[in-house]
Amino acid sequence: MTALPPRGAAPTGSSLPQTATAVATADRPGPRQLDGIQNPVLVIERRVADEVSVGKPATFVTTIRNAGPVPALGVVARDKVPMGTRFVESIPPAAPGADGTLEWALGDIPPGDERAITVQLVPQVEGEIGSVAAVYFATQASTRTVATRPQLQIELVGQSRALIGDSHVVNVTVQNVGSGTAENVRLEADLPPQVRHHSGDANLEAVMGDIRPGETKRVALAVSAVAPGSGSCAVRAVNDDGVLAEQNAPIEVQAPSLAAVIQGPKLRYLERQATFSIGVRNTGTAPATNLDFVAHLPAGLKFISTNNHGAYDPATHSVRWGLHELPAGQTAPIELTLLPVELGSQVVRFTAQGDLNVAAEAEAQVSVEGLAQLEFSIAQDNGTIETGAQTTYTLELANIGNKQDRDVRVEVELPPGCSVLAVQAPVDYQANGNRLAFAPIAEMADNRRLIFRFQVQHDQPGTRVIRAKVTSANWPVAMVKEVGTLVYNDQN
Repeated sequence: MTALPPRGAAPTGSSLPQTATAVATADRPGPRQLDGIQNPVLVIERRVADEVSVGKPATFVTTIRNAGPVPALGVVARDKVPMGTRFVESIPPAAPGADGTLEWALGDIPPGDERAITVQLVPQVEGEIGSVAAVYFATQASTRTVATRPQLQIELVGQSRALIGDSHVVNVTVQNVGSGTAENVRLEADLPPQVRHHSGDANLEAVMGDIRPGETKRVALAVSAVAPGSGSCAVRAVNDDGVLAEQNAPIEVQAPSLAAVIQGPKLRYLERQATFSIGVRNTGTAPATNLDFVAHLPAGLKFISTNNHGAYDPATHSVRWGLHELPAGQTAPIELTLLPVELGSQVVRFTAQGDLNVAAEAEAQVSVEGLAQLEFSIAQDNGTIETGAQTTYTLELANIGNKQDRDVRVEVELPPGCSVLAVQAPVDYQANGNRLAFAPIAEMADNRRLIFRFQVQHDQPGTRVIRAKVTSANWPVAMVKEVGTLVYNDQN
């Protein structure tokens, strides 16, 4: 028995053309009974009398039975008229084949059923006669499967903001909303520089295995906020087929940050108070808490007062303030009044510290200089004298400042009708007409006092005025003082 391929299909042993222009498609699988192994078995049996007579009709019977478990489809029987015989008829009728054979289309034969073909032949010669009948059939087998498609969705749940130093958790939910199983799924995560995993790696991976349709798997991604700024955590579900789903979780790490500045005079004279304004600003994105401010004072600046409940500590010569919280973007103002008590460069150093290791420093330098301040007085022994009498004038000059003065010059203008009789002075002098000029004093230290005395004889009556002038490098504009003497003529 030989299986006959279905019509239109390639014969057994042949191959399909490699460049077919069209491919037939099936819109659905076959019946369920065609699933699995299909094995129809046809049994053919031919019967004829042991002897037949020449010239008399003889009956040849062919029986075809399906002994298999599945139908034989499109059964065709073929036979040839034996040599030396004449064909008379057949039941069912035969159709002549292209090569002169007889062909019977028997249709489908179900399991256990059979078909019979009866052929009438007339022998025309003596001898052994016979033929070989062939049966062709087709069988069918069906395959079925379900085409599915996995479809993963990623949901990321977590706070979008975190305070630096705190732990931060991103809850990752992976759900298969498709119709097929996603196999060998791995979860990958790329961390921004604002957060850190305990492993120290910025690229993480977790094995999730197979995820069936409708199944949900969850992973908690725990990190620590380590650097201020904004970033994004990228999470992907991947397998050997590539990226199946991807989602990003933005995160902003907030942190306080302090900046301090001191504003004050650059130059101050000794014993003249100086006020410093200190500003501490939170330039970060989160409140700064439990702040401790300290102003460290140099020995040459004496503490006078401050605001905002600052406390002066004589043991450390410093001023301290406390502040529970400074919101982001706000400034804590401080004023500090100090008194310069030593000459030279004096530096005020300010420090600020708080939670989360926030800190700031600032300093201000003030140059403390002394101030030369001259004062003088002029007086006489006797303010009323007669014509031709003498009186002694005393000029007292002092530097009452705290810095030496230089190029100090003393000059006395005398009225007409008088003459200088004697001079006592710490420096040389020149008398030129009505002018008495003392040599310049190159340096006059602070707290130094000098006495100038000169005796004058008045020869003209009336109120005679003595004018004294003092200049110096520190006081280039002359200081002038006068003293009057009443001279009378006792002869009139």
